[in-house]
Order: sequence, then C-alpha cells, then structure tokens
Amino acid sequence: MKKRIIAVLLALVTILSFAACSKTSASNKEVTKLITQMHELYKKDPVIGTQGVDNAMKKFDIPEDKVKDFTSEELLELTLNHPHIHLISAYNDRMTMIGLLENGFTPFRLFLQKDDAKTVVASFTESYKPSRDINEVDENSIKETLIGIRDRLDNKETSYVTDK
Repeated sequence: MKKRIIAVLLALVTILSFAACSKTSASNKEVTKLITQMHELYKKDPVIGTQGVDNAMKKFDIPEDKVKDFTSEELLELTLNHPHIHLISAYNDRMTMIGLLENGFTPFRLFLQKDDAKTVVASFTESYKPSRDINEVDENSIKETLIGIRDRLDNKETSYVTDK
C-alpha cells in the first residue's frame, strides 16, 4: 500500500513539474516571438520624425490581454527590448524616457504594478544578458533604463506619466 501511495505521489509530482516547465517554455517562446515582432516592425518603419517619441513608443505597444499573465521578468525583458530603448540616452533626464515608456508601453506599465518589481530590477541590474545581439549603445541604454526603472520604483508616489 505504501509503495502504491509513493508511486502515485511521484507520478503527480512529475506531472505537475512537467506542466510548470511547459508553461514557462511556452511563455518564454511568446516573449521571444513578441520581441521579434517588435523589431521586425521597427526595421520596416524606424523613423520617429514628426510622429514624436511618445507616438513611437505606442507604435510598439503590446495589448494587455497578450501579456497580462507574464512574469515580472518577462515584462521587463519585453521593456528592455523595446526598439526605441536607445532613446533613453537622448534625454538629459532619464525619467522623461521612463515616463514615455510607462505611458506608451503596456508591458512596462504592468511591470511597475508587480510586487516583485524592485527585486527583479536588482537581479537584472546584476546579471542581465540580452536575448538578442546588441551594440554598445543599446547596452548602455539598457543600463540607463534599469537605473531609471529603479529610480521610478523608489519614488512610486511620483507619477511620470505624461498623459493617459
């Protein structure tokens, strides 16, 4: 009888482990797919020009229903792979760019609402490895963005959103 109970418990643990791994890999595949789609769209129409940066941010937005169940890490990964993330270096105040992201990019807005956001930013700041090949400008922009996100999270009572 004990052997049967142990066998059933082991089978249940195996099934649950497999289900958890399947969900994670499916979600990671979705993150990679969304990043690829953003960058393909950017290659077709990278110009900000007269659209303004805020409209350029919104152009690459991802609907909430596609990302609402993503983990904090996945939402931050999407944010750091936004095609216009390099523009953070163009501002004297990185919080302007953080505000544009918050206002125009749903994955970032959802990330800011996560309870573990500070922990995830700290982890990414320590050991982030981009999921795509990047140049030095993008690498510096990602570092600046992580600093800006950390500052934004430290000042939650302050909203940098420009409009809704």
